[in-house]
Amino acid sequence: MLLQIDVNSEEALYTQLANQIRYGIARGYLQPDDPLPSVRNLASELGINMHTVSKAYNKLKEEGIIIINRSKGVRISSKVFADRKTGYETILEEKIRQLVSQSICNGIGEKRFLGVVENVFKKMRSGE
Repeated sequence: MLLQIDVNSEEALYTQLANQIRYGIARGYLQPDDPLPSVRNLASELGINMHTVSKAYNKLKEEGIIIINRSKGVRISSKVFADRKTGYETILEEKIRQLVSQSICNGIGEKRFLGVVENVFKKMRSGE
């Protein structure tokens, strides 16, 4: 999986990195129990600070997406596709609420919003 970080983006680097890993899972590039590079190796590979990678990994760990183990390294959680409703639906609902608010403020109605969401799902499932 190729991770792409845009140092000129307004989005924080750790957020970009965490999102790239989430996208890799959603697209099927990363599977449960797949290893990820160490913090040091990934930071070196991407040319970013180790603390940035660590912050992204810790965020993903909090979400239950990765497991960090000193002896086994960083891996995609084997429970990544398991039913994790408790907590995640609350997080998801809040993120959707923010997107809906932004859409309404920008004149995007419900049908158009849902169409965009549907297209994103289709593209991610097809690997685009």
